[in-house]
Amino acid sequence: MLSGKAREKIKVVLDVNILVSALFFPHGKPRLIWQLVEDGKIASISCDQILDKLLEVIIRPKFDKYGLSFAERIGFGVRVRYFSSIINISGDVPAVTGDHEDDIVLACAVQGKAQYLISGDPHLKNLGFFEAVEVITVDTLLSRFAEKE
Repeated sequence: MLSGKAREKIKVVLDVNILVSALFFPHGKPRLIWQLVEDGKIASISCDQILDKLLEVIIRPKFDKYGLSFAERIGFGVRVRYFSSIINISGDVPAVTGDHEDDIVLACAVQGKAQYLISGDPHLKNLGFFEAVEVITVDTLLSRFAEKE
């Protein structure tokens, strides 16, 4: 129960692997997180680089087996853009993980002032924290969100 002051939403950056899972596995935990974003209960932070990578991945032929049309896949990318606060990555992206794409996700989380970066990527998960951003799994976020409710 809120007492007088509105509770701030948890601010997260969702890594591409989480978004891909949210799209193709409608009964999975990443979809639960995405639903919290669409319901306005969690604030999503993203950037053009993450969105571009998401679109590049979800249109790959290997995902045809999940039965989603090209339009449905692109539509999901549009929804991610619509429901996220899009920031511009400014300055040099620090080399932290050895993978430039992972480093961009970290930069997005830091510059977007996210509390959490949600990822299944070992390069990122193994960091634990980067600056003020905690790198956590889907399960951890769902647990923490439930505690705040």
